[in-house]
Amino acid sequence: MMSELQEIRNVYQGLETLYQTYLPKVDPELLHDLLIREEEKSERAPFYMVEVFTKADFKTAFAISPAFVCRTSL
Repeated sequence: MMSELQEIRNVYQGLETLYQTYLPKVDPELLHDLLIREEEKSERAPFYMVEVFTKADFKTAFAISPAFVCRTSL
């Protein structure tokens, strides 16, 4: 039993390392939730709300908007 538990801990640590390596700015809990939902293969795709904070500069808001829309496919 202890060796199986240690193996699970090792795999989990490896997963955490991959999260940090490839997606360092993403909350690991969000990644875990996404993977669980994909595994469940629900009829609807997962829906997540994204909140972006920028400076209160009018020009910045217009410069960021097209890039944000392009990257998020909105």
